This record gives sequence, structure tokens and C-alpha cells, in this order.
Amino acid sequence: MRKYNFYGSLFIDALLSFSTIILICMLFIPMMLQLSKEVQNKITDMEMKRVILNSLYHYDRSALKKGIDLNSYHLKLANQKLCIIKKGTKYEKCYGKKD
Repeated sequence: MRKYNFYGSLFIDALLSFSTIILICMLFIPMMLQLSKEVQNKITDMEMKRVILNSLYHYDRSALKKGIDLNSYHLKLANQKLCIIKKGTKYEKCYGKKD
């Protein structure tokens, strides 16, 4: 039997492994970071809705028109819209009647 040269198969195996690592770095890591950011935005949105519901339950309309500061949020009722602003960020959400 002849001796076979396995150096070519090792090179192909190394190339395949390197391309797999590149694929993970180029596709999966940015996708996971994007999903993490979307989850964080959804959590913030749900937290703001929770604060709005609690404030609607505990405060009357005149207090909401003046504006309320709750921990890291500011709520204000103006023009039939209830707006909530997260302090320290530019994240603002307004809810109102649909026409």
C-alpha cells in the first residue's frame, strides 16, 4: 500500500474551521446583539406602560395636566394625550385617543 499525503486534508479541515468561526463572528454575534437590544427596548416600553397605568389609577386628571415626576419618569397630560418621558434619555412615548 502506498502512503497517502494527509497534509491537504488538514489544510481543508483548518480552512473549514476558520470559515465557521468567521461565519459565527460575522452573522450570529451581531444578530444576538440586535435581539438583546430589541428585548431591552420592549422591557423599557412595558415598564413605561406599567407606570402610565399605575398613574392613571392613582392620580386625577388635574394632577396629570400639571405633570407628575415618578422616580425616573415624567408624565404629562396635554391635548388629550398622555406623554411619558424617561429622565436622562430621549425616550418619549405618547398615548391618546384614536380618531
